Amino acid sequence: MPDQQKEELKAYLRHNIYLEVKPIIEYVDQTFGVRYFVSGMTKLLHVEYKKPKLVPSKADPVAQQMWVNAYKKLRKKADKIDVFYFVDGVHPQQHPKAKTIYMIMDNANYCYSHEVETYRQQLGKIKFIFLPPYSPNLHLIKRLWKFFKKNITYNKFRETFTDFKQACQDFFKNIKNYKALLRALLTENFHIPQNN
Repeated sequence: MPDQQKEELKAYLRHNIYLEVKPIIEYVDQTFGVRYFVSGMTKLLHVEYKKPKLVPSKADPVAQQMWVNAYKKLRKKADKIDVFYFVDGVHPQQHPKAKTIYMIMDNANYCYSHEVETYRQQLGKIKFIFLPPYSPNLHLIKRLWKFFKKNITYNKFRETFTDFKQACQDFFKNIKNYKALLRALLTENFHIPQNN
């Protein structure tokens, strides 16, 4: 790649942020007609990539496995019209046909608030299922938020807050456009890291 094109690429990358090298490779191919492999582009950009290592955490793999086993057992036992929500500080939708609405949530303080408990009791058919502490890997809503952020905030600039708000609303209004991707992402295939 000639020096002039390298300078143009550097200028472009000062104003456009990428989380991965592959989209940069596509940009260079389309703009300059030069095709790179990931290793070549990484070297060109002077980027050092280090594979992240699992950092020991406070997560308890035994407690997580026990939770997954209990959850699977509950799913088998539940009525076919019952619904399961992985929630994160949102109000559940009403399901008049459901005998029980299971709300799977983390241990955030608001989950234990008087208002939340009062709401649950008023509806009568909501049951809370709490995840073990430090278990975002078991919380499907975290996957949805990551997908949302990748599509709405990463490498995107909004001139005004109104533009940002509109992009967020459009994402959820048109969430059916992501149905296939979300179906593959939001599976109950839970990974439990093992502390060494």
